[in-house]
Amino acid sequence: MALLTKSTRLNKLYWKNVLSNLLFRNIRVTFSFPRNSLHYGGVRQIIEKSKDKKKIEPKRNFNNIEEMVILAENNDVLPRFEEKASFNFSDNLSAVLYGIGDLRLEQRPLPKYSEKEVLIATECVGLSKADINFISKREYKNYVLEKPLILGHEASGTVAEVGCKVTKFRPGDRVAIEPTIPCRICEWCKKGRFNLCPDIYFCGMPPSNGTLSRFFAWPEDFCLKLPHHVGFDEAALLEPLAVAHHACKRGGITVGSKVVICGSSPIGILSMLCAKACGATNIIVTDTKSDRLRCANTMGANNIIFVKKSAKDDHLTKEILEALGGQAHVCLECSGSPQALRISAEITKPGGTIVLVTPSPFGTAIQTKCLEEEIDIRGVLNYCNNYQNALDLIATGRLDFTSMITHDYKLTDIMQAYNVAKTGRAIKILIHTNPKWIPSRRRNY
Repeated sequence: MALLTKSTRLNKLYWKNVLSNLLFRNIRVTFSFPRNSLHYGGVRQIIEKSKDKKKIEPKRNFNNIEEMVILAENNDVLPRFEEKASFNFSDNLSAVLYGIGDLRLEQRPLPKYSEKEVLIATECVGLSKADINFISKREYKNYVLEKPLILGHEASGTVAEVGCKVTKFRPGDRVAIEPTIPCRICEWCKKGRFNLCPDIYFCGMPPSNGTLSRFFAWPEDFCLKLPHHVGFDEAALLEPLAVAHHACKRGGITVGSKVVICGSSPIGILSMLCAKACGATNIIVTDTKSDRLRCANTMGANNIIFVKKSAKDDHLTKEILEALGGQAHVCLECSGSPQALRISAEITKPGGTIVLVTPSPFGTAIQTKCLEEEIDIRGVLNYCNNYQNALDLIATGRLDFTSMITHDYKLTDIMQAYNVAKTGRAIKILIHTNPKWIPSRRRNY
């Protein structure tokens, strides 16, 4: 049994969040009213008759948060509660990377959250290319692992507790996590292009711990509430979907666009789906892996082209142009292949756009071609104001990408998931961090 008191006039939002936390955790809440309280008379009828009424303290149990908030706003009301937690807050199992191939499962302290943050019980975390590179190489892009790090940044979960100034969420809300936090005060943040912020905080990237743990604390303004019909697995992939949506916006894809996507990685497949949602009428996907191409084909690509390792540039360019029926308005380079970038310059219309979703090396011939034909080359850095659009695409049924999720693993099987990812057999792997998760689908082929 515990007692909550506050000497000054209580803040309604404060009590609303505190009481929401308690109720969601199956905590019995009781209010005790001093005899001089304004509310004493309203609850006298529930007091059992006694000879010595001075020793009797009126009590009342509540299930309605709004009713409790009204009462709690008065200084005389002292909420008492008895905890019967539905979450196991003592279990914060986390996947911690110490070095190349040295990924350990260990208990970490429960994350502390500020007054404007929420504590999230994570449910699903996508295993990304960044995670795989950190495990195998200790680095990804400009990030280098220097101290133990909790991996993961593609995540969804359930709000377990909220800070006292949180206004958007209550315990029990299902959310997706946008894993980047900008400084909010620099030139780029004020212009609305926060992905260019030089002081951006990216969870799961050194030195910032990520989401592959039972619990994770995050600011409320970088969490999205999920509609009831959107699953945790779909929500976990909002991050790569937001990247794909940003790439299509950068490319200016619109109704009638002809698009070539080089690479059928998860980002490539999601870019294909976003391009269709934007109105592209002819989309070709190329790759060196036939199983991923089959997935792209079943998910809506107009044509797929298998690229042999020995394929020559001229032959491949001719094959793509014939399948597309002319040059492309936009090329999305999602493979990181030098050959793919060279071919992109050849198959893009004069005045068209090449979007570099994955870093690719430039050559002099590519620069000359783009210079002579005014082909724009645009980069993609994560996403910027794309998360809500990505969620809307899922919630409205405009795209469905669950068939690209090929493998599901428990958090305790994280190394098995990594070993499968290394083979290249998987398209997208999900890690389920909730210890109560039970496989409900037939995947892992």
